Amino acid sequence: MDLKLFFRSASIVLNSDCNTNCVFCFFHSDNVKHPKNEQISKEFFEKLIQRLDNFKPNLKIHSDGEPLKHPQLWEFINFARDKVSSIEVLTNLREKNIVNNILQGEVDALLINLPAANNEDYIKHRPGDTEGFDIVLNNLKELKSKKLSINPLVILSQVLTKYNSDQKSLEDYIDLAKSLGAFKIKFTKMIGVKRTENLIPSSPPNKQLRDALIERGETMRVEFDEFPVSSNPRTECSMTAMVNLDETISYCCKLRDVKLEKFFSSDKELAEEIKILSKKHKDRLCEDCM
Repeated sequence: MDLKLFFRSASIVLNSDCNTNCVFCFFHSDNVKHPKNEQISKEFFEKLIQRLDNFKPNLKIHSDGEPLKHPQLWEFINFARDKVSSIEVLTNLREKNIVNNILQGEVDALLINLPAANNEDYIKHRPGDTEGFDIVLNNLKELKSKKLSINPLVILSQVLTKYNSDQKSLEDYIDLAKSLGAFKIKFTKMIGVKRTENLIPSSPPNKQLRDALIERGETMRVEFDEFPVSSNPRTECSMTAMVNLDETISYCCKLRDVKLEKFFSSDKELAEEIKILSKKHKDRLCEDCM
């Protein structure tokens, strides 16, 4: 078991506090019970990063809410900076006065959930948030004007719903992303569960429209992520470690109930545990991390 290969990527859930009320969200919306405002402690984060320093993973920082709401986020990023290969922050970017922190923190990429290309449709996805669209848009414009290199890469993510999946809405989204200097767009199919099934688009983009949208993106990458379920399960997940709010380490994001009890033990013990778990749960592993 090559631990550096297994831990080439690690994802950390920092907190459950959020600043929006996305209708499609599993954690924060009127459709579900709001979790308590939990967060990972500084002591645990530093212990975790010191262990990951052996593997130099690509670090993905996100939350079951909004990571920008964690009061020690930038302190965490500064601590991890030289101990990982790269840092990506998954965010809605709906916080004021944060662009300078992003640039000073030398974040490599921002994966930004922006549900629409205009304020009217934005509010349909985040009810009552009449200021949010302008805040996010102004942050993106400021970021574009201030950054001196390609980093942080700006990746816009849009969950496709019945409110934003028609051809004009998708074209407008691509045009907006290009104007903001985005590196990539990820259009994501919503996972249909009982509480969100009324939001699923009746006619998701067909191949002809997807191809046209990719061409419209020109040099900007346009991807359609449909959370594929693997028909050829592997013994190792491409995402690997998933760090949870209760300060446990999961095998991967798909197997959050499968814990790595030996994570802070020796490399030999950890490798043996991963080998056993990968065989035990091979039927549950996906080809690509969701």
